[in-house]
Amino acid sequence: MKKQIIFWLFLLLSFTTFSQIKYEKGYFIKNNGEKINCFIKHLDWKNNPSKFSYKINENEPPKIITINEVKQFVIQNIVKYERQIVKIDVSSQNLQTLPYERAPEWKEKTIFLKLLVDGNYDLFVYRGRYIKDKYFFRNQNSEAEQLVYKIFLNKNEVKKENLTYLYQLNKYVNCNNLSEEELEVINYNESSLIKYFIKNNECENPIKSKEDKNIKRVPQLNLSIKPGFNYNSYTIQKYIGDDVFFNFKGKFSLRLGVEFEILLPFNNYKWSLFLEPNYRYYKSEASSNIFYGAPVEEIKETSYVDIQSFEIPFGVRYYFNMKKDNERMFLNAMFIIDNYFDSNVQFDHLEPFDSLNSYFNSAFGFGYIYKNKYSFESRIYSRRDPIIDNDGWMSKFSQFSLIFGYNFL
Repeated sequence: MKKQIIFWLFLLLSFTTFSQIKYEKGYFIKNNGEKINCFIKHLDWKNNPSKFSYKINENEPPKIITINEVKQFVIQNIVKYERQIVKIDVSSQNLQTLPYERAPEWKEKTIFLKLLVDGNYDLFVYRGRYIKDKYFFRNQNSEAEQLVYKIFLNKNEVKKENLTYLYQLNKYVNCNNLSEEELEVINYNESSLIKYFIKNNECENPIKSKEDKNIKRVPQLNLSIKPGFNYNSYTIQKYIGDDVFFNFKGKFSLRLGVEFEILLPFNNYKWSLFLEPNYRYYKSEASSNIFYGAPVEEIKETSYVDIQSFEIPFGVRYYFNMKKDNERMFLNAMFIIDNYFDSNVQFDHLEPFDSLNSYFNSAFGFGYIYKNKYSFESRIYSRRDPIIDNDGWMSKFSQFSLIFGYNFL
């Protein structure tokens, strides 16, 4: 079991690392104001870039262009960066080397700022390799300016906070006229500042989306029906006392499920969480020679398996791109709660198992999706034992699934 999990996690990470990075539609604006429509390599940058790769069309070799040549660049409906010359606080925020000065340590830099909120009040963020997240604001009549937040030590080695950003918000971005006490609940982080700036823009002038503006990504929901086939096989063995073994032949059965998927709003929606309740059943019989009775004699014993359950898989999915825009591949990793009902194992002569144990197990899948509507997945499950801890009996239930899907949303 542990080896299976390690193998599939390694495979998932390998696909994540080596899957194709896609060139997305976008544009950039050169220093002379010329707008170049192109395809930009979307790396979902952890740190703000200083250059990027682009193609004028998808068939030509890529080119690299730097911050010195570009005023701004946009990947449509995903992200927008603007070049700004700003004063940025470069004070160390490493808790092991905090400064003693309350005032920022300013340094002028030319950087790409990532646009988070677009409106009468703009919110930007800068993330650097050695610089913790710094947030900048701009209104219609100003240049981008850093919102100041700094951790420092006083003379007694006590950690303190410079909360100048609250004063800046109160003075420059406060259409709703919040009091100082109300402003104190605004944290210096992305989610808190985004909410605050959106509310102020809605107060000033409701935002209307435009093609060339950054659109804040939000989670997306998919709802799919998931019919398919299960291939099941089963063995039952008594390992204490009598030597009894039943080998039920593998067979296909129908399965039907519904999937709820939440696409996460980062890395170009390549990650998602899903829940997929489904119904499955398995019926089979097998015979084996056993020693039974008094006096003991060898007889042919038949066992009958009738399994019905509701599986509830919940897990994580990773999508990776293909050459065509309307096609994607994906990998799934999931844990499963398996709830048996009206399930039993019967025998001609031996004591039956009138109920089976519900179980936790895991599964991994690999699939293909077309036009975000039609999908196909092959899925393999870890083995489970529905009659575990029953007087020296053990069993192994194996399952492989072929699953089709149709997304309604």
